[in-house]
Amino acid sequence: MDYTWRHDRQNGVSVDVVIAWLMDGDPAIRFQAARDLLGESGPALERRRTLIAREGWGRTLLDARGSDGLWCGDFYVPKWKCTHYVLAELRGLDLDPADEACRESVGLVLDAPSGRDGGINYAKTVEVSDVCVNGMILDFSSWFRAPGRPGSTGKSPALRGGGTRCARSAS
Repeated sequence: MDYTWRHDRQNGVSVDVVIAWLMDGDPAIRFQAARDLLGESGPALERRRTLIAREGWGRTLLDARGSDGLWCGDFYVPKWKCTHYVLAELRGLDLDPADEACRESVGLVLDAPSGRDGGINYAKTVEVSDVCVNGMILDFSSWFRAPGRPGSTGKSPALRGGGTRCARSAS
């Protein structure tokens, strides 16, 4: 696509300048800009994706993973640095879904205790799982496709009459 013709009259910033700025950013930003704004696909785009794990934010996050397969040694604390949120961030960065370290960590998450409602429940003080937390788990577990795991299909368990378990959660 040719973006050079578009121009923001109020601010005087052309789209090609913005795209050039994005393409000078972190590998994850370059990958997403190339895919979503420039329509790039195929082997060239996949080469861009491999850089997410080797440079920038993706590499920094992957390097912080502990030998136990967790970030900060826990699933959900400290918030924003723990396994749950790092996996969500790596998924948001479009890290390669076949990344073995992330697939292993997703397996650990999926083995976490479940609440009486069947959802994953990191909390030890409540009986039901959190809808938002489980939605995030569904997102990153289906992205990283942990082999032989419930999250590997990307399908949410449907209830009679439609909807999902999340629609009926008490939380």
